Amino acid sequence: MYGPGPEWKKVDVQLVQKRDYFAWHNVVLLIFNAMLLASFILGLIIYPFIFSMEGIDDTTLVELPSNAGFVLFTLIIQDGILIWMVWHQVVRRRVIPLSEMGIERATLTDSSKMARHTAWGILAGLALFGVAIAIELGQVAIGFVPPEDAVVIGPEAGNVAAYLTWLVSACVIAPISEEFFFRGYAFYAFNKRYGLFIALFVSALGFSAIHGSIYSLLPIFAAGIGLALAYHWTGSLVPPMVAHAVNNFIAVTLMYLGW
Repeated sequence: MYGPGPEWKKVDVQLVQKRDYFAWHNVVLLIFNAMLLASFILGLIIYPFIFSMEGIDDTTLVELPSNAGFVLFTLIIQDGILIWMVWHQVVRRRVIPLSEMGIERATLTDSSKMARHTAWGILAGLALFGVAIAIELGQVAIGFVPPEDAVVIGPEAGNVAAYLTWLVSACVIAPISEEFFFRGYAFYAFNKRYGLFIALFVSALGFSAIHGSIYSLLPIFAAGIGLALAYHWTGSLVPPMVAHAVNNFIAVTLMYLGW
């Protein structure tokens, strides 16, 4: 009998390599490296230049994290690097092709499919915002709220320029980059290697953790579960991206209106 040939060995090696990329430590390592590179660029190059400018005092530095332009600029750097890392390490090496990740040209060019996925995304976004409000009301009821002197991250009421800038950050950049990583890569990889429930939990936990607020941890975790399910049920990144954008649009608009 003849043993397995070179082609079989080649396929076997590819499967092993792909499975290794689905391991949790590789997913964590990728986002860690992306954030490390972003921190290096921002912390050692960009921020020192900004802080050295005339007119920057201690008060300005305290208010800087809530400045719409500053947030947009930082988000472009961070999320741009994250997308590049996923593309370079995962997509380009065909660990997860874009079609498997949920970005198919056939879907993007099919008006009926896009309309259907967009509609599902809008409904999911409204539902997720309702769930988040319910959770936050529960936290208020038990006194689990941010201190009164906490820095509010969002547009000032009535500031149109800040509002429009925040819309770009929260409704365009964040949904595309975060869904690309957390649902297109992290959830997909965990689901393939560890199963649906672990994939839902871990991807949602990571999604909530990067937002950096203990008071928003549970609402964002719930949103992460919902976004992952929207992706899992449709097989497309369009519905979770739209849902993410709708949820953020409502939140940013309410802050702009002073609610």
